[in-house]
Amino acid sequence: MFGSFRRSMAWLHTWSGLVVSWLLYFIFLTGTLGYFDVEIDRWMKPELPYQGELVPYPQAIAAAQALLDREAPSARQWTLTLPETRNPYLHVEWQGAGGAGEADFDLAGNRVDTRSTGGGQWLYELHFRLHYLPIELAYWIVCIVSMVMLVALVSGVVVHRRIFVEFFTFRPGKGRRSWLDLHNLLSVSALPFHLMITYSGLLFLQSTYMPIPFAAEYGDERPAYEAFSDEFFGPSHIEPTGVQAPAVDLALILDHAARRLGEDHAIRLVTVYHPNDAASVTRLIRMIGPSVARSDRLYYATSTGEPLDAPLTDGFAKDVRMALVNLHEGLFAGAFLRWLYFVSGLVGTAMIATGLVIWAQKRGERKRRSPGQIRAHTLVERLNWGVILGLPVAIGVYFWANRLLPAGLDGRASWEQDIFFATLAIAAAYAAVRRPETSIRHLLAAIAALFGTLPFVCEALGGYGLASAVRSGDGTMLGFNLVLLAAATIAAVCLLRFRGPAPIGAAVGAET
Repeated sequence: MFGSFRRSMAWLHTWSGLVVSWLLYFIFLTGTLGYFDVEIDRWMKPELPYQGELVPYPQAIAAAQALLDREAPSARQWTLTLPETRNPYLHVEWQGAGGAGEADFDLAGNRVDTRSTGGGQWLYELHFRLHYLPIELAYWIVCIVSMVMLVALVSGVVVHRRIFVEFFTFRPGKGRRSWLDLHNLLSVSALPFHLMITYSGLLFLQSTYMPIPFAAEYGDERPAYEAFSDEFFGPSHIEPTGVQAPAVDLALILDHAARRLGEDHAIRLVTVYHPNDAASVTRLIRMIGPSVARSDRLYYATSTGEPLDAPLTDGFAKDVRMALVNLHEGLFAGAFLRWLYFVSGLVGTAMIATGLVIWAQKRGERKRRSPGQIRAHTLVERLNWGVILGLPVAIGVYFWANRLLPAGLDGRASWEQDIFFATLAIAAAYAAVRRPETSIRHLLAAIAALFGTLPFVCEALGGYGLASAVRSGDGTMLGFNLVLLAAATIAAVCLLRFRGPAPIGAAVGAET
């Protein structure tokens, strides 16, 4: 069809990458930020006081349970996210017919009134929920583009016969040749990470695009899927009896679990299903541990505190799946490895961005042969930059909205999220109607200004700025502010080194 296998792969690589690259860029960048979602959550709740050491927190557990008993005694579910080194605060949430709510406590058991915000968790969830879309549709879209990403990665390896030689080759100032060298460098430098993150991501949504194996074994109705979920992940679909049975002290359950697991197996998450009901079950999860293939779960009868037998025995298939899931999320990673994940994610994001630039350049050569395509190509060329630079601008505005919106504003978290997408749409529209050399400069300047000023201005807007982080010795918030400054510096350097006209227009066809 195309003369050779390599040409077929080149065609497949080009067009599969083109169709979904904008969405992949969005998914990769927001997913990369998710590796520091806990730290972003902290920064976006400046009311939380700095706590230098993680100390025992029985008072916080008692205060949280008292609040839950008072505010949501008949809730469908309580969830307690326990303090850890990265985020030394107790966060509780509840869901039920009477509504949902959340609260934060310091280690001494004092409730801290924090602003409503999507935080880093919302940025993380963006890369698979996509926002504004029905969840099933979002899952299908993410599944499809992930499959295309996997195809693009594999076909890209086939296309580049000298892929490892080209890894050591970079020729600056050569137009499209330089962009291609950079694309190859970014692709090869983190290729194992790109393959792992794409393939493991597909496993998350396996039941969405491969429902037949589940339906064959369990049936295709919702209760059947819940039965599979309970068997695989442990019981979560508990039917209440309607018989009142007060929950025991959760601290007693945690103490017993700590003795069973040992000191190196700290509990991270506590979920109580139908609290204060005779059938209530409490699930404890050790999210971080020495093995990527394990995620220990313990179950207790909430009303008595008696341990329950595990509903399943981990097998090889489940260990493989859990290993890939934990690798994808980096739940087991320490500080150094989490930074490596973060950098690798940024490399993947840049790989997609350079691929978009190269595509626009190659299609630009056809302007002379197909004048009728000039207008469409010009629009795509401009929108490339609107997406590539507009998304960082939207993230910067999202952070600013966290500080500028009134703390007591109704629907405050939704306002932050709407402002994020409005900014992205405005940036893309602006890039579409302006010449690339103009929009690139302005968007780079916006990135530098948004991220560069925030560490200093937010001192007056609610704390957790650069100066307060230095004074308090808060290394986590200091690191966050330094990342903001690093992003601003990169944007400023790109702006200073940028020479018009737009790089993709100046060097079309400049191959050497």
